[in-house]
Parts: sequence; C-alpha cells; structure tokens
Amino acid sequence: MNFLYQELTYKLRGILFEVYNLLGPGLPEKAYHNAIIRELKSNQIHFETEKVIYIKYKEANVAKQRLDLVIDNKIIIEIKATNSMHSLFEKQTLAYLKASNYKLALLVNFGGDRIIINRFIDESVKSA
Repeated sequence: MNFLYQELTYKLRGILFEVYNLLGPGLPEKAYHNAIIRELKSNQIHFETEKVIYIKYKEANVAKQRLDLVIDNKIIIEIKATNSMHSLFEKQTLAYLKASNYKLALLVNFGGDRIIINRFIDESVKSA
C-alpha cells in the first residue's frame, strides 16, 4: 500500500527525528523551525517558510494564517513545542489543509519527552 507522498514524508520524518535527537525537548518553537530549515537545505529539499494562506468565507478573504513550513509545494509542517499535543492543534492543522490547496500535513510536537508526529490528509483525498 502506497501512502500519499510516501518517499518525501519518510525523508521529512528522518529530519524531524534528527532535529529532536540533537536538540531535545524544552526549546522555543523557533529553534526547531530553524534547525529543520538547516536540514532541508542540506538535503536539498525545496521549502517555503511562514507561507501566508487566506481563510475564505463566501469567496471573501476574512483572515490570513502563516504556515510554519510548506515542503516541495506539497506538505505542510506545523511545529509545536508544548508539553502535550492538544486537540486544538489538530483542529488548526486540519483547518490549514482545508484553507489551502495542500493535501497532507504533519503536525510535530517537540516539547514532550518524545517527539510526536501526526499525519493529516485532506478529506478530498480520503474520499477520492
């Protein structure tokens, strides 16, 4: 069984684990963000940082959000550094998928005793 963007996701998970193993928990989100960027560059993986997306209501832009990272114009990475993974973070990540044209997101929490990586797929892909 193949997963959406399987090879790229595998590489990203390796990068995320390496960052966590070298930095450990307890740092600000920005430290992990910057370390991930260094790894993406050294692995020659295309990315955008803090990409703006617009939240629409009846075809009108009503808000904008910044995505932590967009990898290869395919995958959103949302970074957290908290003691636990809150359902609010999951809802936020799903809202980003819905508001964007991306089909896959990784929600990563570096703040606990172990790294947590949750994978989310846009509903339109699940039903296709």
